[in-house]
Amino acid sequence: MSRRTASIGDVMKSRTWGGCLTGCLIVAGVVVVAALVASFFAYRALTGMIEQFTDIEPKDLPVIEADPDKTAALEEEVQTFADAVEKGTADKPLVLTEEDINTLIQHSEKWQELRGKLYVTIEEGRVSGSVSIPLDDIRLSIVRGRYLNADVTLSISLDHGALEVYFTSIRVKDKPLPETVSYTHLTLPTKRIV
Repeated sequence: MSRRTASIGDVMKSRTWGGCLTGCLIVAGVVVVAALVASFFAYRALTGMIEQFTDIEPKDLPVIEADPDKTAALEEEVQTFADAVEKGTADKPLVLTEEDINTLIQHSEKWQELRGKLYVTIEEGRVSGSVSIPLDDIRLSIVRGRYLNADVTLSISLDHGALEVYFTSIRVKDKPLPETVSYTHLTLPTKRIV
């Protein structure tokens, strides 16, 4: 009968390898657990923000009754101005009242993307609005069926044929929207809205 013996070097090598493998498995396990915990808290924070800043129902916006002839005349006035701006021949500013803007939003086919989503108010030279934006377009299941209902204050200017809209304040449920999730600047080409 032969008896198998191992040298001290063989024993040390096998234990070192086993110790390294065990250490790596422990570190990998800790990293996986930490990632799961971080993901859980990130998900909870996100769902908390969604609950805090969105609603399950759209905001009721005022409705303007409009004469189709008045709507057609407004569309023509805006289109004539846009054409003049594009050609560089605009000799006077386009002046629209709160009612004119809301009539276009609610009754013009060219502005239909904003219908039911925006109501504009003009007060003391400031343009404000109430928005009710469905979040289904974001394509995240967590916001499906929810709405961003907000009151916004805007700064609007026309620069080389592009309508520039700056959000100077966005308030949701009487609280300012955090800057990390707000859009502060939006540039729309003039042709897109006229």
